[in-house]
Amino acid sequence: MLSTKRFSIVMIALTAILCFGCAGQKGADGKHDVSELDQKITFTDAQQAFLLDAARKGLSGESIPAAEAGILGIEGGGAVVEVFLSPNHPVVTVMPGDNFFEDFKKAVKRTAADANFKAKMATRLTDARIKVGVINSVKKISVNHELSEKQIYKRLSRQMEDGLNGFIMVTPQKTVYQIPEMVFYDGWGINYRSRSDQRNRRYGRTLVAKQLRELSKEAAGNTTEWKNAELYKFTTYTFIDKYGQPGTPVLSRRAKNMIAPLDHESIRAAAVANADYLARIVDDSGKLVYLYFPVEDEKFPGYGIVRHAGSVFGLFESYNAFGDKKYYEAGRKALNYLLDMTVVPDEAPNIAIVRERGRSVLGTNALVAMAYAALPEEFMTDKDKELQEKLGESILYYRMPKKGYFYTSFKQAVGKKAPKEQSRYYPGEAMLALVRLYEKTGDKKWWDAAAEISPGQKQRWQDAGHNEVGNYCWVGQAWARMARLEKDPAMREEYKNLAYSHADAVIKHQFVPGHRRGYYPDYLGGADNSAPPRTTPTSARGESLAENYLLAKFLGDVESQKKYGVAILRALHFVIQNQFTNENSWFLPYPHKALGGIRGSLIANDIRIDYNQHVLSSKINAQDAREDLKALGVADYLVAQEWE
Repeated sequence: MLSTKRFSIVMIALTAILCFGCAGQKGADGKHDVSELDQKITFTDAQQAFLLDAARKGLSGESIPAAEAGILGIEGGGAVVEVFLSPNHPVVTVMPGDNFFEDFKKAVKRTAADANFKAKMATRLTDARIKVGVINSVKKISVNHELSEKQIYKRLSRQMEDGLNGFIMVTPQKTVYQIPEMVFYDGWGINYRSRSDQRNRRYGRTLVAKQLRELSKEAAGNTTEWKNAELYKFTTYTFIDKYGQPGTPVLSRRAKNMIAPLDHESIRAAAVANADYLARIVDDSGKLVYLYFPVEDEKFPGYGIVRHAGSVFGLFESYNAFGDKKYYEAGRKALNYLLDMTVVPDEAPNIAIVRERGRSVLGTNALVAMAYAALPEEFMTDKDKELQEKLGESILYYRMPKKGYFYTSFKQAVGKKAPKEQSRYYPGEAMLALVRLYEKTGDKKWWDAAAEISPGQKQRWQDAGHNEVGNYCWVGQAWARMARLEKDPAMREEYKNLAYSHADAVIKHQFVPGHRRGYYPDYLGGADNSAPPRTTPTSARGESLAENYLLAKFLGDVESQKKYGVAILRALHFVIQNQFTNENSWFLPYPHKALGGIRGSLIANDIRIDYNQHVLSSKINAQDAREDLKALGVADYLVAQEWE
C-alpha cells in the first residue's frame, strides 16, 4: 500500500510536525483548542516572495528576516510549511495559532529540525521547492450520530469540498490536522487495490470515509475515533516556488497551479506534451502503459484493447498535426500489437476483426479502422490498404437490420443475435470511422453507410431527450464532419442541426458560475456528470465541441463559432490544468514519468491512456480558437477566477 511504500501519513498536534515518513514525531501528543474562523486572507506577490525567501533562509540556518506590517497584521488559524524534493518524502508542517507570522516562524523551525529534512533535503535546499500557506477558515462540523455511517459520510461530504477542505479532529488528548492536499499526496482520490479501474474512484462520501479513517488512525490508532471527537473543516491559502525559480511564487489549489488563459502556443504545447506522453509509454512490443499511478509509481496490471486502439489513432493524428516521426513510429508499434490479434474469420472472409481473448467487439474494429484513416498515405503498405478495407467492411458486417443499430460482438453478428441494449459508444465510433474512411479514400460506400446509420442515431439521441450527452460524443463529431462534407443543402442543414444539438447539450452540461451542483473556479468548463468534475468526460465532449467549432467556422456561422469557441476553450482550460507539467508535479516521486499525462480528475492522480487520447484531437482542432475569437470581438473565455 502507498502508506507503507512511499508515504507514512502523520497528522499534526500542537507540539508535533505533520510529515510523511517522519520517524520519532509520529503520534506525538498535543492538545489545541480550535476556534471557528472565517477570513479571506491573501498575500500580494511581493509578500508571497518574501515568505518563500524567509522560509528558505530559515531552513538553511539563517535568521528569518523581519516582516512588513501587512504580514505582521495577519492572524489566521495557523501556518503551513512544506518542502518537496523528489523522490524523497515531502516534509509538511502545520503550526496552529492565531498570529500567522509567529506561527510561520515556528513551522519553519520545526521543519528544519525534522530528521528526514536534515538527512535528505538540507544540503540540497536550492533544488527543493518550498510551499507556504495560511489557514484562513475553520468551521465546526455537525455530526448526527443517530444516522448510519453511510448517511453520515454522505452528509459530511455535502459540507466538504474534495481537495479544498481539510479536517481537524479534537479529542481529549490530541488535536489532529489533516491538510486538504493529503488527498493528492497520498493518492486517496482513487482506490486501485481492487484491481479495477472502473468503479473505485473516491470522491464525495467515499473520500470522506477514507479521510476520517486515516484521521482516526493518527489520533487514536483505530478507524472510528472520529465518532467520539469534535470535527472541524478548514481551508488554506497556499503558494509554492515556481519550477526552477526559487522564491518566485505560484498560487496552488488542489495541488496544482491555476494556469494562464490559453492561446495557440499553450494549446499546441499541451497537445505535444500529450502526444509525447503516449509515445513514451509504448514499449517494444507495442503495448502501452494502460494505467499509471504516479504517486505510487505503479502500473495497473489490466488492459483495455479498445482504448489501446484509440491511442493508436491519437498518435497518428499527432504525427499529422506536428510532423514528428516519433509519433508515427510509436503508433506503428502500437498498431502492430493490434495486428497480431487481427484475423480474417472463416465466416466472413471479406472482413478483418481484432480478436482479443476469443472476442471481437465493434468498438475496437472501428477505432483501428479510424487509425488507418489517420495513417498517412506515405506510410501505407499494400497490406495496410487491404486491412483498412477489411476493417471498414467489418463495421458494415456488424450492422443490424434495424438501421443505425449494431451488434456489439462478432459472435452476435454471426448469429444475428441482438444485444440486450446498444453499446453506449461503439455505434458512434463506427459512424465516425466510416466518415473518416470516406474522407481518406473517397469511396462512397463508406459515406453511404454513415448516412444510413445517421437516422437511427438521430432517433436514439432524440429519444434520450438530448440528455445522454456522453454517449453521443462520437456521433456529434461524425455529424459535424458530415455537415462539412455534404453537398446537398438540405442534408447539410440536417447534419448541422444534429451536430449543433449535441454541442448545445455539452454546453448545457458544463460547469459555469452558479451551477446547480456548486462551482469553484477550477470547475469551469468541466463536465457536470460528477463533482468535482473529471477529465475524460470533459475531453470526450470537447471533441464534439471542437468539431462543431470548426463546422461553424467553415459555414461562416459567426455566432455559433463564438459560442462553441468559448465552450471548447473552457473545456480545454479545465483539462490542461489537470495535465502533469514540471510546474504542478512537485509532490510526485518521479515527475518525469508523468509529464504530459492527464490526471483522472481534480482529485485523482491516475493517468490512463484514454484520458490523453480524447483530449488530443480537441487540442489539435482548437489550436487557433483563442485568436479566432479575438478577431470576432470575444475578448476572453474565462470568468472571474476569484476564490471564495
